[in-house]
Amino acid sequence: MKIFITGGTGFVGRPVVRQLLKTKYNLLILSRNPKNAAKLFPRSGRLKFLRGDIFNVKIWSSRLKKFRPDVAIHMAWEGIPDYGPKISAKNLNGSIEVLRALGESGCKKIIATGSSWEYGAASAKKFREDSAPKPLNAFSGAKTKLHFVGKEIAKRYGAKFIWARLFFVYGPSQKSSSLIPSLISMKKNGISLRLNNPYGGNDFIHVEDAARAVVKIARVGLKNSYTVYNVGTGIMTSNARVANLVFGKKLLPEPKKPIGFWADISKIKKEIGWKPKTGIEAGIKDMLSKR
Repeated sequence: MKIFITGGTGFVGRPVVRQLLKTKYNLLILSRNPKNAAKLFPRSGRLKFLRGDIFNVKIWSSRLKKFRPDVAIHMAWEGIPDYGPKISAKNLNGSIEVLRALGESGCKKIIATGSSWEYGAASAKKFREDSAPKPLNAFSGAKTKLHFVGKEIAKRYGAKFIWARLFFVYGPSQKSSSLIPSLISMKKNGISLRLNNPYGGNDFIHVEDAARAVVKIARVGLKNSYTVYNVGTGIMTSNARVANLVFGKKLLPEPKKPIGFWADISKIKKEIGWKPKTGIEAGIKDMLSKR
């Protein structure tokens, strides 16, 4: 099987590629700098790189056609943590061109990653995949539009389309400005705990678990031509608990009902047999050992 990947050098993309390298699949990774990208992974004759990005599709689309991928995983999204309208629109337009190129290449299974932010800002609620989207900002709005445009593009070309809606992914190599890395930095630098929203909560999923979900979706046969999967743990953890786990002591009271929402993962568990392996305690311990 041949798999084309965008965003393969990103936070979620790197473990996706590493896990796929343990299979016998041939991989083609889109990268602006193939030489540097190659240094991130074990050497393999089954791993090739295609120079380019999602904003210059016309330059590399002919090589994609020659590769003729069976499966594609689109994860690229430039500029995070800039969630503003300009960069979101740029990413949306580039992503649409990527999906069109995939359709023209003959790819028959397209996986694209979404965000739990598509659900909006409901509190104390578990979301199923068929919950109506209520995007709050330009980023989640762009992801929501890409979801539905991608579905129609795939249908036009006779390809399966799977939308993997990722919840709050964390783990080693996460951006330093994110919640858990910033808390770890405070601890290691002897800075007193500061937390703006201790009563807020998220469905925190370890990056290796999120990558396993994407890889499993890529590998298994799917009955439906279109589907959506929540990729989370099904558990909401308060920010206060996360901070206490990082600091190794109970510095903040932990709310019984944090302000936030979490994933219903019954569908992905039932249909493809995936479930998370790493709890928040083990995940934070892993990060503390690597920073």
